[in-house]
Amino acid sequence: MEDRLVDMSKHELAAMLAPEFREPFLRRCAAIEKRYTDECAAQNDPCVESGCSVAGVDGEACLQPLLRAETEYRKECIAEWAKFRVAGEFRASAPQVART
Repeated sequence: MEDRLVDMSKHELAAMLAPEFREPFLRRCAAIEKRYTDECAAQNDPCVESGCSVAGVDGEACLQPLLRAETEYRKECIAEWAKFRVAGEFRASAPQVART
């Protein structure tokens, strides 16, 4: 199944989650993107002659390190997606307890 998922965008993956899990999933992907950006910036070898375009810009992610690590990056997002997917399926299959 992961082979099929690796070709999907994070937004396509999010659309397959229960609505309450979509934003948290996208935030986790954003954190992964930021980590790749920070690791790239720490190498002091910017892909733009004038320097890293997102260095010091809070919350911004750079596309270049994501493109270089595309499969690994996508697999990390899929791993996060799977956690939310399992949580949603567990919740949906849990017996409903009557409240008194």
